[in-house]
Amino acid sequence: MADGMLTQEEIDALLSGAAFDGDADAGGATDTSAPPAAAAAAPAPAVAAAGATPELGEDELKALGERLKVGMASSAEVTSTLLGRTMALAPVSIDAEDDNGIKETIPGDAIAFDFVMSGAASGTASLVLPKGEVIAIAAILMGTEGELPDDLDDLHESAAKEGIKQLISGLATALSRELMGEVTVGEVDLKRDAASDPPLASFGRRVLAQFSLALESRSETSLNLIIENGLARALAGTSAPTAAEAPVAAIPTLTAVP
Repeated sequence: MADGMLTQEEIDALLSGAAFDGDADAGGATDTSAPPAAAAAAPAPAVAAAGATPELGEDELKALGERLKVGMASSAEVTSTLLGRTMALAPVSIDAEDDNGIKETIPGDAIAFDFVMSGAASGTASLVLPKGEVIAIAAILMGTEGELPDDLDDLHESAAKEGIKQLISGLATALSRELMGEVTVGEVDLKRDAASDPPLASFGRRVLAQFSLALESRSETSLNLIIENGLARALAGTSAPTAAEAPVAAIPTLTAVP
């Protein structure tokens, strides 16, 4: 499949000069602020699992949504060239979700493509697509779209990983421009049964960005991007709150008793 893949230089050339205007629809963000503490010993905002970082606030989710809108639009252009089919990706919502929320959102036959970003923004993410769309993308790359199989064999899996890697690389290239620093993507790991075994479960509550996916000659479907909070915050261009930034209660002045 390497002969059909775009090089990083070709991706950069395709994306150079591309501009997208308008505000991203980052609706659906929940208020993640913690309730008032009941006592001085109340714990800091909960981290649901080892490796998790505090959730993004509403403004951070909106900023991330803006950048992902631009990045996904650029990525769709790259993938359209690769497939020889017009692809469009449009934002639907972005929010913080736990395992149950993710299970309710992604299709029952979903396939996940886990990957790690590094450079100007580092961390783990997962791109999730319905199995039928993954099979279609693999078949287009293999030149066998007239005979779509019911499931992915080894050849289709390999082709699908190559195609999705190009889509993610296009996203990384666009985000590099937004962050003014290079973002790279490592190997892509394909995982089945994403609905029953949600991606990035070890990170607790994490960002779920939903997009509508329109691929020429196929019905519109969905694409979901799941991002652990550390990477999401880096992509949004913000930093996690620190202990020094937390409000400190005033210390009462003691008056000496004569």
